[in-house]
Amino acid sequence: MTAIKHPVLLWGLPVAALIIIFWLSLFCYSAIPVSGADATRALLPGHTPTLPEALVQNLRLPRSLVAVLIGASLALAGTLLQTLTHNPMASPSLLGINSGAALAMALTSALSPTPIAGYSLSFIAACGGGVGWLLVMTAGGGFRHTHDRNKLILAGIALSAFCMGLTRITLLLAEDHAYGIFYWLAGGVSHARWQDVWQLLPVVVTAVPVVLLLANQLNLLNLSDSTAHTLGVNL
Repeated sequence: MTAIKHPVLLWGLPVAALIIIFWLSLFCYSAIPVSGADATRALLPGHTPTLPEALVQNLRLPRSLVAVLIGASLALAGTLLQTLTHNPMASPSLLGINSGAALAMALTSALSPTPIAGYSLSFIAACGGGVGWLLVMTAGGGFRHTHDRNKLILAGIALSAFCMGLTRITLLLAEDHAYGIFYWLAGGVSHARWQDVWQLLPVVVTAVPVVLLLANQLNLLNLSDSTAHTLGVNL
């Protein structure tokens, strides 16, 4: 029996079509109903939008795009971490990335005398996540040629618990900033606008081709370290 060369096409395209259909339906069903015709016209340029069309263009469309971009980013991050750690439950929180970002954001918000813009706060959180990852990799021996993945995971769990403890202490001591910090930690797209789309889009567009280029090496890592090394993957 001939194997299917491109199995992704068999399930990827139908799933993508369903996602697009459900995504477009979000424009129509909400507290303020919008007809399908208005939602479709809102996606077309070259005319002055009516009130329902403006509602789709300025509120619902950027919110849905931000949600799609965030979901794609989380999927890429989860796939990479699950492959590298050989742990199907792995996520950015496993290696101290989430907790490092949360702690950096909480400390910056609490100590800053003036409110910080959203872009600057996102950059600070990203730096905090990067520092958390570096600490976990250093403590767990992740930069060594041969390292124990279990040790790496334990280091990530320990650092995550430590950072989250410091974040909660910050919330208790900085009551005036607690609401903003809680809102940021909980997440949401209710305040998403087009500038948020343009902030996320370059990151996702850059990351997806890089991950696709590394797909073969990542598939080999799913086998075992010895098999991947035999096939020429530099571990």
